[in-house]
Amino acid sequence: MLAIPQGIGGGGGGLQAGSATPVYADVVPTDWTDLDLSGVTGAVTCLALLKITATSAKITTSNGAIYLRTNGDLLIPFNTSINKVATYYLENTMSSYAIVKTDANGIIEMKVNPGPQDLTIFVEAFIT
Repeated sequence: MLAIPQGIGGGGGGLQAGSATPVYADVVPTDWTDLDLSGVTGAVTCLALLKITATSAKITTSNGAIYLRTNGDLLIPFNTSINKVATYYLENTMSSYAIVKTDANGIIEMKVNPGPQDLTIFVEAFIT
């Protein structure tokens, strides 16, 4: 988990430490799926720093991707010349970090391609 220096964040918002407990540890499907981060972030809009780890060797090429977006967005990966969906590539048992904005209830959406893939996701930190 990310160490947050003292004096940053606090009761009124700002940078907050995440949790050492994963918010997700399962198979991520190929369809957009809600991921509720509110157990760590609270039911608020925030920017969440996620650590994503492929927990199996199902992704065997650099073509394995996880897509993240704010809950309710209709953005589609690679639908236009500008990709507005956060895209992260993982192989085997690699980890990656992602920053994504939650909706007002602390929820994001995710999917993988190809899939399904086994992933573990942690909220390392968040900004309210």
